[in-house]
Order: sequence, then structure tokens, then C-alpha cells
Amino acid sequence: MSHGIYDDLLAAAEKYSGFTALVCRDESISYRYLIRKIDRISKSLASLCAPGDIISIMSLNCLETVYLIYAANRLGVAVCMIPPDSGRDNIVNSIMKTKSKVLFIGSGLIKEEQLGQFKGLVPKIVALPEGAKKSVFNTIKSRLTRSSGIISSWEQFLASKEKNPKFPERTEDSTAVILCSGGTDGLRKLVEISNANMFSQISKIHDGEDFIEGSLILCGVPIYHGFGLTTCLHPMLCTGIGCALAHKIIPAAYGTSMNLSFFCS
Repeated sequence: MSHGIYDDLLAAAEKYSGFTALVCRDESISYRYLIRKIDRISKSLASLCAPGDIISIMSLNCLETVYLIYAANRLGVAVCMIPPDSGRDNIVNSIMKTKSKVLFIGSGLIKEEQLGQFKGLVPKIVALPEGAKKSVFNTIKSRLTRSSGIISSWEQFLASKEKNPKFPERTEDSTAVILCSGGTDGLRKLVEISNANMFSQISKIHDGEDFIEGSLILCGVPIYHGFGLTTCLHPMLCTGIGCALAHKIIPAAYGTSMNLSFFCS
């Protein structure tokens, strides 16, 4: 029987279909809609990679990042989460060591002088729609699109679909995500988190008396960090607790901007 983080979420979606699963910026989506988006995106992702491959995501908290994490898992593809503040050497190291097939990146996160680092490093780059109307990255995107075609927009990515994608069984010990450590002695270390590692956190939420199904938690930390992903996002979603993603991490604004049941930071 297949058991990956996608399966955990799917089971929750069947139980809590009408509950709010995610809130980010001005969008609020249900569990039913979340699974529909993930399944749709998995078909586009299948056109760029295959089971056993790895993709990288470098982005602030956004809905598209969550969709991609679970869509990749459905395909048997691991996800390397690269912190946007990693610096050039760490970004390159992460992509090279994982041999990522695709890099999904948030708008405005790459400076013009970093342009050359991706050539020959990753087959495809997809720009996530993070709401920026104009940014340095958009300028770079247009240049690369003309010169090499390795970059595409989120809309272009969605337009390409694999008609008959393969959805292999996911094992508990297979890698779900790869996180970047603090790297206190140089380059950041890459830490593999298995499906079983992610699942183990769910029981801890069930044991908590203060967590109520149908409530909402504010995730005030980036989900490219271990705590944000393995504690604030996945186990909450899998126990019927919606997650409000703070796109920009501004703790001082949380108390006045949202009325939520829980706060994780």
C-alpha cells in the first residue's frame, strides 16, 4: 500500500473536504480545492520529471509551493527546499548535489549578477507567481527566454501536461523532502526527510488537547525550514487544522492582522 505525504493529505481531504486548508494573502482554499490543484499540477510536473527525480524550490511562503511539494510526492519525486537567503554558493551546491530537474523560484529572488550560475546547471526554471508586477527576476526571465528557453512562467508550466502520468507507490522510507541545514562550517548540508519522518509528526498533533479540527493556525515561519514544513504545515493539514501562511515574516504585525486559534513561530 502506497504511503507518502500526498497520501496523508489525501486521507485528510476526504475527511475534512469542506474545511479551510490554506490561507495565503487574499486567498482561502478548502481541502477539496487543494487536492484538485495538486492533482492538476502533478500532470504538468510529470511533463518535466519522472519518479526518482528531484526538483528544487526557492521561494517565500506561497500556495504554489505547497501544491508543488505534494504534487511531486504523488509522482515519486523528492523536493529540495532552498532558502532564498542561501547565497550563490549554497544555491548552486544544492542544485548540483541533488541533480535537480527543475528549479521553481519566486519572483524577485535572483539578482542580475547571478544570471550565469544556472546555465548548464538545471534543465528548466519556472517562475512562481508571487504577485510582483515588475522585478529584476522578470527582466532576467525575458533575457533567458530569448537566449536559451530554459525559463518559463507559471502559466506556461501549467499549459504543459503529461497525458498519462505515472503515479508510483510511495514507500515510507523514500525521501519526501530535502532541507538545507544551517551550514555552520561552510556550505549548508542537505538533510533528507522521509515520508515516515513526516508522518511521525502527525500523531503528536493528535495527542495535543489544544488542537481542534476545523481551526486555523498561523504559520509565521518559512516552510523551507524544517519546523515550518514538518511541524506547522504537514501535520496540521493532516489533522484537519488549516494553515495560514505568512508570506512575509513580520511577527509584530500578526496580532493585529489575523484572528487565529494558534500561532507557530
